[in-house]
Amino acid sequence: FRRQPQAFESLQAEFARYVEGGPEASGFVSEDGIHETTLDGRQAFEVLTQTDPELIAAEDRPDTTLYIIAVYADNGVTYYVTATAPTEDWEEMWPIFQVMIASFEVLE
Repeated sequence: FRRQPQAFESLQAEFARYVEGGPEASGFVSEDGIHETTLDGRQAFEVLTQTDPELIAAEDRPDTTLYIIAVYADNGVTYYVTATAPTEDWEEMWPIFQVMIASFEVLE
């Protein structure tokens, strides 16, 4: 998979606007919302929640949930797009996540 930078950036901005002003939401948790890792998804989740200060804070808040919303590989490196959001807002967030996931194209 390879991300489409322009589409991704506009969706990231949309997500950032959504969570802006919400103390329980930290939005994307790293530069461009991208974490790079060679671990599988479960290991990556555990490592990210133990090493990223914002994710650690999110994990300590029962009203906030961490989502790995997209995964793709490029030249043997796996990228995880992560976000934290208020747990109660999941139904409202899902359409944005669906569009964001759809912005990743499969390469032959």
